[in-house]
Amino acid sequence: MQTITIDGFNLTAAQVVSVARAPHLQVALAESSLAALKQSRDYIESTWMHDEAPMMYSFNTGVGLLKDTRIKVEHIELFQTQLIRAHSAGIGEPFSEEVSRATMLLRANAFASNYSAPRVEVVDRLLAFINAGIHPIMPQKGSVGASGDLAPLAYLAAAIAGFDEAEVMYQGQRMRATQAIEQAGIGPVKFDLKAKDASALINGCTASLAVAILAAHDARNLLTDACL
Repeated sequence: MQTITIDGFNLTAAQVVSVARAPHLQVALAESSLAALKQSRDYIESTWMHDEAPMMYSFNTGVGLLKDTRIKVEHIELFQTQLIRAHSAGIGEPFSEEVSRATMLLRANAFASNYSAPRVEVVDRLLAFINAGIHPIMPQKGSVGASGDLAPLAYLAAAIAGFDEAEVMYQGQRMRATQAIEQAGIGPVKFDLKAKDASALINGCTASLAVAILAAHDARNLLTDACL
């Protein structure tokens, strides 16, 4: 079985298309990225995860207009959860499974670069969904774009975290994310979100990029056919 390894720097558009449209392809995190992510996160946990630490955006503060409001350590997990719920306000038909799949790959690849500093477990969870063929349901309408595809990515994050309301496509059926996770046997149904995990998942124009990569690929093929 072919495996594509991501490190945050070398993923190609062709590989994104391949993973999006060939569910048998597996994706793995490069050892170099794994080590770098762990090192960064260990530093963050030891330096910032106490209530006297300097404020660092979305780790121990609110977001947007609440960027100067400290979130106490005991409330960080609740804040991360509420951040996803607050942005799960999309409408319309869901993106296709291939867009959902490409979005997860691109988000995991962004994390692999080690600039966002989510936990390694978040990357592992995204890759587990890809490799198991679990595809979050993300409504197509409602994205902000400027600060990220906040709405669709919130639905992705909700599925990753195992929210009761989150839905996915799995083995050709639409079902609750918790049911798919349990059937696939990819780990705990509920996945706790720690400091920065939720904001890292939703901050990025990743759904738009997934659509663009697939559309560009198809457009090139159409152009070739037209020329012939």
